[in-house]
Amino acid sequence: MAFSLVPQNARELWKEWELRLLVLLSLFLQLTLVTQGYRRKSTYRYWIRIVVWTTYLLADSIANLTLGVLSNRLANIKETKGTIDAKSQITAFWAPFLLVHLGGPDTITAYALEDNELWLRQVARLCVQVGLACYIYFVALSGSTLSILAAGMILMGSIKYVERALCFYLASEGRLRDSMRSLPDFGPIYPRIMQQYAVKKEEGYRVRIAEVTEVPAPEDLSVSVNSGRAGDEEKATTLVKAYELFKIFKLLFVGLILNSGGLAASKRMFRGAMDSVTAFGIVEIELGFMYDLLYTKALLLNRAWGIIRWVINLSVPCAVLVFFSLQDRKDYPKVDIYITFLLICVAILLEIYSVLLAFSSDWVDHWRLQRPGGSTISSAVAFLQICPNPRWSNSVAQFGLLGLSIRRRNKIFRKYPKLAKLDEKLETNFCVRYKEFKNNIKEWTFHHMRDTVDYLEKKTTE
Repeated sequence: MAFSLVPQNARELWKEWELRLLVLLSLFLQLTLVTQGYRRKSTYRYWIRIVVWTTYLLADSIANLTLGVLSNRLANIKETKGTIDAKSQITAFWAPFLLVHLGGPDTITAYALEDNELWLRQVARLCVQVGLACYIYFVALSGSTLSILAAGMILMGSIKYVERALCFYLASEGRLRDSMRSLPDFGPIYPRIMQQYAVKKEEGYRVRIAEVTEVPAPEDLSVSVNSGRAGDEEKATTLVKAYELFKIFKLLFVGLILNSGGLAASKRMFRGAMDSVTAFGIVEIELGFMYDLLYTKALLLNRAWGIIRWVINLSVPCAVLVFFSLQDRKDYPKVDIYITFLLICVAILLEIYSVLLAFSSDWVDHWRLQRPGGSTISSAVAFLQICPNPRWSNSVAQFGLLGLSIRRRNKIFRKYPKLAKLDEKLETNFCVRYKEFKNNIKEWTFHHMRDTVDYLEKKTTE
């Protein structure tokens, strides 16, 4: 008789609860990622970054593992029994929800910029996981009472997963740069330049053509906003200015340069009667727009498609909840019924939460400013703005050199040279402290930068 470290009853218990625990773990990771993912934008706390990073890595892995366990279990049941019983059908019904989990929340698609460059890998995973979910559907649910409900959830999961892969592609550096470039305009002097190029080359000079892309900026960045009250008008003016400047300076994030018109327009905007609080408020909004562009699904959701997908993603799980509540469930285990209801209800709540966060964003506020003041849709959106999100933590990092010197005397891994890089990383993080960025520092910084620009302009004109 073979000896086993794990008792037989423990193995049987794990076999029975393995799939359930994995599904619940995947659901918990999604809840954590949705609620904490958007906080990374506006907080400096190190534990938030650790939680989001860990959850981001685990969420996909657990969902993929659960789909694999589920498909393997159904294949074994199909091979041994020749048919899928009701108990296995309701567990197969969880596969579309795992596909929804793989689609990820709207508040975070990439954790780092390098994730966007791996968009082709995401497309491959998309094909594999959607194919696996369809395989589970046809093996266990085709022709059953849950087939229509599962098909609707597969549609919802596929939409979210395609959106995620597409956001990776649109936020990749090459694609983002190409989307900001305009068609080349060589102008009337192009033939003369090429003639000079050929002559210099024949004379023996080492010449080459270097491409410098200049993207034109809007010539007039003056804004006119009428929102009723003075405080609201000031906020609206700040938002419109920030959006116009965002369209100019986002080019710098992908290595493009600005022409003199864009620089002059931005200088005109920051000069005059603007104070430091307003100037830093504009920069806050600009950086928030750029963060959403690189790390979230904002690029897709701030279009007409956003309304269509929210209608689909809210109506489908609501319909699934109603029809699943009305159908006969006597053949299903009670614990599996409870887990199914939990999956459906959480999917609905997360979509509602996503909509409320989107309505409270600066993107929607800017859209509302472009609509008539008495628009019914604009008023309804303003009523739903109940989840205000701070734009940043209003704090700056400070590196303590004294603390670093003391800590280097007591290195954690000093006896292990191979872990020197890890020790260096820990030293860097432990010696960083965050302090409030006070208004007097903002004022000094703003006036110093403005005086510096004025001084440089005078030097260039002399």
